[in-house]
Amino acid sequence: RNKIIIARTLNIEQFLGKPAGPLLAAKSDEGQETTWRGVMLEGPEVYSALRRSELSGWTVVVGINATVLDSPMRHTLLTVISGGCSLLLVGVVVAIIFGRRIANAKTTLSDAAAALGRSEMPQTLTSPIIEVSEGAQAIEDAAVKRAQAEEDLRKTTRALTALIQTSP
Repeated sequence: RNKIIIARTLNIEQFLGKPAGPLLAAKSDEGQETTWRGVMLEGPEVYSALRRSELSGWTVVVGINATVLDSPMRHTLLTVISGGCSLLLVGVVVAIIFGRRIANAKTTLSDAAAALGRSEMPQTLTSPIIEVSEGAQAIEDAAVKRAQAEEDLRKTTRALTALIQTSP
C-alpha cells in the first residue's frame, strides 16, 4: 500500500523493505489493474501486470522475462518470413519457366508470320499453350490459302498471256 516491497521471489534479501522502483510506483498509481513492458530493478526487461486489492490496498505484481515471451514469437516470425521468402522464390522460378515457354512460343509464332510474309510455308507448330496453337494453325491456314491464291494468280496470268499472244 505504501509502495514498499514486502515479498518477492527473486533476491528477496536485497529488496525486502525497500521502496518499489519508480516505474512500478508510477504504474501502481495508474489504476487498479494495468500491464506494461519495462525494466526490473535488476535490469532485465519484463512484461509486468499488477492488481491492487480494494480491501487492503496492497498491490501484487507479476513479471516475466521479456525474452521468454518474445523468443517463440520471434521464432514464429522468422518461420513465417522464411516460408514467405521460399514461396516467393518458388513463384519466381515458376514465373521464369512459364515466361520462357511463352516467349519461345511467341518467337516461333513470329518466325511463322515472317515466313508467311516471305511467301514461304511456315513450319508446323504445336504448343501446349492453346492460344499459341490456334495462332499457329491460323498462320498455317493463311499460308495454304496464300499458296492457293498465288497458284490461281499464276494460272490466270498464263491464261491471259496466252490470250494476248493469240489475239490479233
